[in-house]
Amino acid sequence: MRLFLVRHCEPDSPPGWAVNEAGLTEVGRRQAEATAGHLLHWAEHGHPFTTLFSSPARRAIETAEAIAVHVGLPVQVDAAYAGAFGPPKRPKLAGRPWDSEVEALLTEIQTRAWDAVTRHVEASDEHAASIIVSHDTTLGALICAALGMPVEGMRRFRVDLGSVSILDFTPRGVRLGLLNETRQLEATS
Repeated sequence: MRLFLVRHCEPDSPPGWAVNEAGLTEVGRRQAEATAGHLLHWAEHGHPFTTLFSSPARRAIETAEAIAVHVGLPVQVDAAYAGAFGPPKRPKLAGRPWDSEVEALLTEIQTRAWDAVTRHVEASDEHAASIIVSHDTTLGALICAALGMPVEGMRRFRVDLGSVSILDFTPRGVRLGLLNETRQLEATS
């Protein structure tokens, strides 16, 4: 099974703050369209998508809805793919020093999301391809889980806005097929 991990596109929220109800900016909508077209290219070249999941955050749903139009799938909102949400205007984790509170939060995100991915992979055909639209923390945590890295390992790579990463689930294990591809966004700014 192939799993496409897509980070939501540019949100309309103040820098440094994760606001659940922030939608996309105009640039974010163009990024979502570009990412959708890029994913459609994958589908046309042998990876037709069977499911499309989204975090419940508005910016993720709006990104997923743009993708849904292109790939012809309904958006399935799943709280398992939520990010580091908390009270509105909760500061992002980026730039925060690593401590036991950050590690505990990211481990909880990783466990919740990885359990959902594992259930989905076990229930899917080996040739299926699915999309998850989520957040840098959630997607980074999933990539770390797939690679057998501690969750702190996500600080060693980037998951940019509108990026696409790929995890391939095979009988021999999980492989990272692509990390943080953003070339589809070059003409959107």
